[in-house]
Amino acid sequence: LALLPARSFTGDSMQRPLSCRLTSSSIVEQDVDRFTQHVYKDPETGCEMPYNLYLPKDYDPNKSYPLVFFVADASANINNTKTPLFQGNGATVWTEPEEQAKHPCIVLAPQYTQDLVQSIGMMTTDENVWTPGLTLVTHLLQDTIKNYAVDKTRIYGTGQSQGGMTNIAISDRYPDLFAAQWLVACQWNVQEMAAMKDKKLWITVCEGDNKAFPGMNEATPSGNRLAAPSRATPRRGGTASLQSPS
Repeated sequence: LALLPARSFTGDSMQRPLSCRLTSSSIVEQDVDRFTQHVYKDPETGCEMPYNLYLPKDYDPNKSYPLVFFVADASANINNTKTPLFQGNGATVWTEPEEQAKHPCIVLAPQYTQDLVQSIGMMTTDENVWTPGLTLVTHLLQDTIKNYAVDKTRIYGTGQSQGGMTNIAISDRYPDLFAAQWLVACQWNVQEMAAMKDKKLWITVCEGDNKAFPGMNEATPSGNRLAAPSRATPRRGGTASLQSPS
């Protein structure tokens, strides 16, 4: 496990945010256009969930591919299927030609819409409980695994905030599902996270996040006691990381 506080610096001084707005719409459009859009209809909840799917170039259903499952944070919960593709690059980065040349994979990016929020509530909450939204997105993931050429030993999950919490909740309930996960700016019930003690996790949080940073600090030593001792490692710029010994 690794817990990395995020802090930006140049040399020994903090780097100030840019005052100008940078745009690269042509690049964003190329990234988005690599995905196709679909709607999953869930028989259990009765709900529909739009999603974005990327299949590798020359996809062959007779082969098997790793699957990257990306869930965006709650700021993306609007009625636009493509939002997870342009709100950030958590889904699109894996579809870049240079990445696909090294690691061809399927990418699934569900969209939790405002309509879903209004009908069945938020997908994740600060109470860290299982929700109808988590049932819905899990069934979508399972349906994708069933209907595409997914290597079930190489399913990887990632997401920030709501997306990281979704990853944790699913991994808690299905501890054998993910081969590894990258959890960003999120937290969950510490006791439930014990189910992930043997998982390969990369955890990234900001020191200023008053929920994720203390939450993951509490969860990480708990997991490490069950797996391996942890140590604090000073990092340049006044940050520190918690890492398992190599």
